Formats: sequence, structure tokens, C-alpha cells
Amino acid sequence: MYNYDINQAYRSYGFQIIKMGFHRRKRSKLSKPRLQHTHRQINLKPSTSQVGGYVITPADLNTLKGQRYLNDTVIAAAIHRLSIMYTPNKIHTDPYICPQLIKHGKTKFLKSKAGRKFVESIHSATLSLFPINHRAHWALLVLNREKKTLELLDSFTRVGLREFHGLRLLRDVIMLEIPDLLQPSTPTPQQTDTSSCGLYVISFAEAIIRQSSILPLEDPQGFRSQLEKVLRVPTTVVANGITRDNIQITLTKTVLNQTLH
Repeated sequence: MYNYDINQAYRSYGFQIIKMGFHRRKRSKLSKPRLQHTHRQINLKPSTSQVGGYVITPADLNTLKGQRYLNDTVIAAAIHRLSIMYTPNKIHTDPYICPQLIKHGKTKFLKSKAGRKFVESIHSATLSLFPINHRAHWALLVLNREKKTLELLDSFTRVGLREFHGLRLLRDVIMLEIPDLLQPSTPTPQQTDTSSCGLYVISFAEAIIRQSSILPLEDPQGFRSQLEKVLRVPTTVVANGITRDNIQITLTKTVLNQTLH
């Protein structure tokens, strides 16, 4: 009868397990170490684009289709893109300032890091453009340090935005930091639907940046299509291929054809 030593079998099996573990540890030590980056990298998907510090996703671009309501990312990114197109001056925009003021209050906000950064931004920028959202409606608060004016541009004045608590807090903070500002009331074109307020905010910002007259939107759907194309163009192409006065010709015929097709 064959004599099978069970103890020897267990010892042999245990030795093999230990040996395999040793080789795994050895391979892990010899494996290539990960690169340590000193800054955060943003890996964009092919369907997304980046405008300034704003990452535009397909869901954001979908707000530009049909009669949909524009979100804060699209509005802020569009204003940032317009500032690159039309002017070398520093322009500050922040659609998130009112919620912060409502949450923390004026005193606590000004003592915070975000508050100090906000104060520094409005003092260093030539223009500060603040998209304000209240009751599903967008308007634009404009601080012009050259003209020393603080003005609200609203395309649907019946909403009662002027009584909005966040807007009053923002005005108080700006007037505290930059006193003696004039507060004119410029007549603005009024929207005829319930979904174009974001388009009018971008149109107002474009007119302010270009120092041109504020005109009504004759073709809101065409403006939506143009904005979508503008936001899809890489920032480097916009900065190198577009000047202040050839936006209609260069952007729609040359830059977009080379970039999107």
C-alpha cells in the first residue's frame, strides 16, 4: 500500500503559498512608482469642454436647446468667453456670490477667505458682472469702476428682483468697499417668453463688454445656437483667432469650421 505523508504534503503546500506571496511582494516593490503631481489635473471627457474654470458638460449644453432655462455654468462660461473675445481688460464674474451672502451674512462673509478674494477681485477688475438668480429668473448686476456705476439690468422687471435679499446684501457689500457709486436705471429690452432671461443676461454682458447699445434679441433660437458653438470652441482657438470686431465673420465661418468639422 502506498504510504502518503500528509504532514509533508501540508508543508510543501504551505511553502508554495509563502513563495508565491514573496514573489508578489517582490514584484510590487519593483513596480514603477506612481507619478506625484504638484497640481490637480482635470481629465476632460471627449464630450466636455473647458472654458476658463468652468467645465461644460453635455447636460449644460442641452440647456441651450429649445426653450430651456439656462443654468449658471453656461451663463458664467459665456461671459468669460466674451471677455476673452472682446477686451484685454480684466473682467470679474461670479454667479454664486448671492447664495454665499445669504448663507453667511455680510460680516462673516467679508471675514472669510472667499470674502477677501471677492473684495480683491472687484478692486482689481475693470468690470464686475454678477448674474443674479431669483425665483427661476436671471438678471445682471454690473459694477463699472471706470464709470463708478452699479446698475441692475433686468429683462423681466415684474419678477420683483429688486427686493431680493441676496441682491440687497451684494449691493451693500459693494457699496461698503467702493463708496460713492452711482446707481443709474437704464431701460432694457424685455423678454416676451419665460425662458430667455439667461440669454438676455449674456446679451447684456456682451453689450457692456463691447461698450455698445443694448438691443433686444430678435432671434433667441439663433442666439442659442451661436452660444453653443462658441462654448464648444477651445479657449486657445478663441484667444488666437478672434478679435473684437470680427466675431460674426471669423467665429461662424473660419474658426468653427476648422474646429468643429
